[in-house]
Amino acid sequence: MTSSESKRSKPRVDDRGRAFAGSQLQVQLYSSRLLPTLEAALAGAINRAGEQLDWIAPAENKKFEELLDEAFINALGLGAHAAALRSFWPGSGPRWDGLARLRQSGAVLLVEGKSYPAEMRGSGCQAKDPRSIELIDAALDGTKAWLGVPREADWKGELYQYANRLAHVRFLRERGVEAWLVNLCFVDDPTKNPTDAATWKSALTQAKIDLGLGDISHVAVDVLLPGLAPTAWDLPAAR
Repeated sequence: MTSSESKRSKPRVDDRGRAFAGSQLQVQLYSSRLLPTLEAALAGAINRAGEQLDWIAPAENKKFEELLDEAFINALGLGAHAAALRSFWPGSGPRWDGLARLRQSGAVLLVEGKSYPAEMRGSGCQAKDPRSIELIDAALDGTKAWLGVPREADWKGELYQYANRLAHVRFLRERGVEAWLVNLCFVDDPTKNPTDAATWKSALTQAKIDLGLGDISHVAVDVLLPGLAPTAWDLPAAR
């Protein structure tokens, strides 16, 4: 086995689903050990300060499994839209870093955790099946129109993950669900490429520019929280 193969095969989580580093670890720590802090940050970001939040996934008692496709829509109590989701986006869609719902307003939060700016960018859309490509193109083009973005904007390149998350927000909003995308960014994460707040803000602004986005604060928000050390596991479990 080469060193690169060894690196790829190194497990990211232990036998309890606990991540060893990066944004996956940070989301787990905040949702299981510092939930009140996370709750206040998320609710405040969408102008629902004081609302209680039900953190749905990933959950410690389910080994922090991240949900996708029908599992994510069912977990949010929105199973009535499962068939529509299959017609909107091909299988093996976004795997959500976090899912939550505010109790009073019922707002749904689709959370994407990131420990450093380069984590927002990837290799782009890898779909090969013609039907999958057709669904993806229709969903992305519809979302561009919904947000006033020129159709020629590249939403299948390195910021494809950001784009397809916005598409899922639109999917829910058009079905009467108050859904929000939350970019949950960890400042100075001690476990992975520490990034200061100013660098984060600049990178988030640039990502929106690169996607041709204007003001999307009515459907998506950026939340910055301090990165935690793994010793936070020693704190009492959240309610």
